Amino acid sequence: MSPFTKHLLHAYKGYANFVLVFTRADYTGGVVKRRNQSNGKGVLAVVTGIQDDDIVNALVRMAHRASHQLTAATSAFLRQDPAAARLVISMDGQLNDDELRIDQLALRDAVAGTGYEQRWQDIATLLKVTDELERLGDYAVAIAVITTTNFAHRGHPTNNQADVWLTAMLNQVGKMLGMAVHAYARRDAGVAQEVALSDREVDRLYVRIRALLGPITPGEPALAVARLLSQSGDRSVNIAEWVVYRATGTLVALHHEHNGQLLDE
Repeated sequence: MSPFTKHLLHAYKGYANFVLVFTRADYTGGVVKRRNQSNGKGVLAVVTGIQDDDIVNALVRMAHRASHQLTAATSAFLRQDPAAARLVISMDGQLNDDELRIDQLALRDAVAGTGYEQRWQDIATLLKVTDELERLGDYAVAIAVITTTNFAHRGHPTNNQADVWLTAMLNQVGKMLGMAVHAYARRDAGVAQEVALSDREVDRLYVRIRALLGPITPGEPALAVARLLSQSGDRSVNIAEWVVYRATGTLVALHHEHNGQLLDE
């Protein structure tokens, strides 16, 4: 296996991390499996709040699609593959359709008075989460446009330090998104806090890439991709904040400062 093939396999770990983290959440068919503390046996229990399998399944599918698009866009950039990037751009409307479908399901259940114990609080958080996921699709398209703008034909990918760090950023963002959706499905404020802590590694990698490329090549496309991946991590933290609100009724700021200064939106 060539060094670059190994590099691409690492790039796809970002998408795999999303799938793996959510699988470990013991989520089955819209219902979260929780352990009975008294006997240790696995029991199926509907998590308080959203109880409509259609909504939870749709949210998981939307997050799955967002993770896939972000991974495909970043991998196309690393391969200098404009054809693959154009394919990502062609998928631009899919997350918008997912968002609309979930919003319609949520409002349907709210009007019917079913599926929500605290339905208005749940609706508010659900709409915010779908908006954050849709923004991830926007970032994927932006990365794809960087690829099509800078590479007219498929190039000769490098395995330089910046690309290695971009791959690590992508892996971490995929993991964070999986954790955030897991936390939302389980109404788990503790896991939401872990998402915010995980974002620090994304920011450390971004600072390294900026220090490596920024002073000498301010227009370097890899630097723009790194910034978009850092902002993608911030979107997962935003989802985590809404998880805490859904679980506790209190909106808590989980974002930390990036070397004393918050990254621009």
